[in-house]
Amino acid sequence: LVNIRLNDASELSQAAFQVGILLSALTVPMALAAIPGGWLSARIGYPRTTLIGLLLAGVGFTLIWRTWIPGISDGVIALEMALVGVGLGLTFSPISAAVINAADSDKLGSASALVIIMRLLGMTVGVALLTAFASQRLTGLATAELGASAAADPLAAIDVYIRLTIQVLSEMGLAGAVLCAVGIIPAVMLRGKGREGEFASSEAVTVD
Repeated sequence: LVNIRLNDASELSQAAFQVGILLSALTVPMALAAIPGGWLSARIGYPRTTLIGLLLAGVGFTLIWRTWIPGISDGVIALEMALVGVGLGLTFSPISAAVINAADSDKLGSASALVIIMRLLGMTVGVALLTAFASQRLTGLATAELGASAAADPLAAIDVYIRLTIQVLSEMGLAGAVLCAVGIIPAVMLRGKGREGEFASSEAVTVD
C-alpha cells in the first residue's frame, strides 16, 4: 500500500504525507457532497437522497473489500475512498433536515444541537471500536502466522505486517458495506422533502 523503509526517516515522512493525501480523498469529497445532498433533498426527498448516498458508500466499501491487496495503486485507493466520501456526504443534509424538521418550532436549536452531538459521538465511538477491532485482528493474524517472533521482533517481519494490515483494512471495507446495508432500513423511514413543504402541508391540515 505504502512503501516504507524503517531505517530512512525521510521516507517515513514521505509515507506520512502520502497517507494524509489519501485520507483527504475521503474527507474532502464528503464535505463537498453535503451541498448537493441538500439540493437533492429538496427535490427528491430525504429517503431517496439518503438511499443514493448509502448505495454509493456501500459500493465504495465493497470495492475496498474486494480490491485492497498488496500492490494496489494510490489512484485506485483515492477513487474508492472518494466514492465512499461522496456517498456519506450525501446523507448528511437529509438526515439532519429530517430530524430538525420533525421538531417543534421552539425546539429547533435543541434538535440541531442533538444532530451534531449524535454525529460526533457516532464518529468517535465508531472510529474507536473499529480501531480496537482492527488492532486485535492484526495482532491475532500476525501471531498465528509468525508465532512468537511477532511479539519478540515485529520489525523483522515488517512485510508480513504490511500485508496483514492491508487485509484488515479490506475487512473494514466489508464492515462498512454491511453497515450501509443496515442503514437502508431507517433511511426508508425518513419523511419529508423540505421544511417549507411540510409547513404548508401542516397548515392545510389545520385549516381543514
